[in-house]
Parts: sequence; C-alpha cells; structure tokens
Amino acid sequence: MRSVMALSVALVFVVGVASAHAQTPRSGFFVGGGVGAGFAKFGSQSVYNKGISDTYSNGALIASGTADGPPVDAGFGTDSAATFGAQFGYFDHVGNSDWLWGAKFTYNYLGLKSGTPNLIIPQYGTSSAPGVPTFTGYSVTQSYSVEVNHQMTSLLYLGKSFGQGFVYAGAGVSLSRFKVDLDGVVGYATLNGVFTNVSGAPQSFSSTDWRFGAAITAGVTYYLTPSWFVDLSYLVTIPDTRTAWFTSGFYNPGTPDTFKGTLIGSATSNVDTTQTIMVSLNRMFWATPGRE
Repeated sequence: MRSVMALSVALVFVVGVASAHAQTPRSGFFVGGGVGAGFAKFGSQSVYNKGISDTYSNGALIASGTADGPPVDAGFGTDSAATFGAQFGYFDHVGNSDWLWGAKFTYNYLGLKSGTPNLIIPQYGTSSAPGVPTFTGYSVTQSYSVEVNHQMTSLLYLGKSFGQGFVYAGAGVSLSRFKVDLDGVVGYATLNGVFTNVSGAPQSFSSTDWRFGAAITAGVTYYLTPSWFVDLSYLVTIPDTRTAWFTSGFYNPGTPDTFKGTLIGSATSNVDTTQTIMVSLNRMFWATPGRE
C-alpha cells in the first residue's frame, strides 16, 4: 500500500511540474489514443423460424408440410469489457473568450456480447399427408447471441477552458458494427405420434451489419505541456434496430422416409445503449498558443 501511495504522489508531482506552465491552446488539431471500459445493454430480442418440407418414401413424394409459430422474445442482459480507442479532431475558442467549440472523430473497439442458450420455439404445422392434416413441433437453437464490436462516432461539442484544460459536452452520430449468431438450429415435428428430427444436422446462421445511431458525449481535458494533454471522456450511443433474415435448404435422408426442404427465419440484434469511459493521451498539431 505504501509503494502505491508513493507512486501516486510521484505521478502527481511529475504531472504538476510538466503542466506548471501549460495553457490550453486557443485552437489546433489533435490526435490521440487510449484505453477504457465499455458497457452495453442488449435488451429484448426476437426470433422467428419457419420450416417448409417435402417427405419422400423410397424416392417418391408422399407429403408436403409447413410449420411456424409466433416469434419468441428473449431478454438479453448487459456486458462490460476493457476497450481501446483513438480519436482526432479540432477545436477553437470563440473570439477572445474562454468558450470554445470543436469537432472530433472517435473509434472504439468494444467487443461486447450477450446471448442465451437452448432457445425453443413452439411451432404448428399443416401437412398434405393422409390422416395428418395438422401437427405440432419445435425449432431448437442451441445458442443465440448478439455482439457489438467496432464503433465510430462523429461529434460536435461546446466547452469552456479554465487555464490548463477545458470541459466539454456534445452530440453527434455513431456507426456500430453488429453481429448476430444462431448456432445449432434443428426443426422437430410430432408425426403420427413420433417426435421426429425433420431438418437433420444442426445448422448455424450468422449476419453482420453496420448501424447508425445517436451519440452524446462529455469530458474534461488537462494539458501536461502545450503540446500534450490527457482527455477523460464519457460516451453514450443509442444504435438503430434491425432484423436479420436467414434462409437455408436442408436434406435429411432416412429409411424409408427422407425429408427435404427449407429453413426460413429472422433474428434481431438489438442494443439499447452502449457506454464508454475512455482515458486518452493526445498530441496537438498546428496549435495557436493560449493566453498566459
């Protein structure tokens, strides 16, 4: 504990000496990078599955059927992870005042993920088979997950300088990369009283997309030297929602019956909000010196 306290005191002393004569520049470009923590609230998801199949016996078509059911909602939780990111931007004071405006572009790698195992969707079907006009079944998914990884934002902000730094707040747009995975999907049906695997071997589906959203930020900077500053920022994004659709054929040979058909389905990859707290070290370029 004493060594940690001694190191903290030493760091405070070094920063104090380095920034003793540092002033916030009047304007300039900056670029930097850092590390932080990311959080995501995934919220409610929805999955829909439908199966269309033909049944063959010794090579001859004997029946056709279709089965689906209402979408099933799955409530996902939250996730947090260490993140890293980069930013570049520009700011300028308004006239000779302490007020300033700025713009910056940020990139963060989030790597946030949530999911649920063993998702079961009840289904109801119709068939052309003699004596089997209707039947029940299930679509079983071994794992359903949603991930948000890469995220970029474009932000405008207003701030007020206080000598060796400034505070700011702003808003803009975000662009986030989402991935949804459905692993191990199998369609089952109760045919003539027998619980039957219709679609055969488990299938997996995956989809990625980029999604716009709103972004809000706030932060504080502190200048170590006229060219270097530390930025502590807080960022919230609200991404758009989207549904991914999947289609895949299946072939399930058997003796004497063989099933051949198509799996059709959809899944959401919703994230209610993402939050990022980032500490970055930044370098100024083409800066106009501040007032002494």
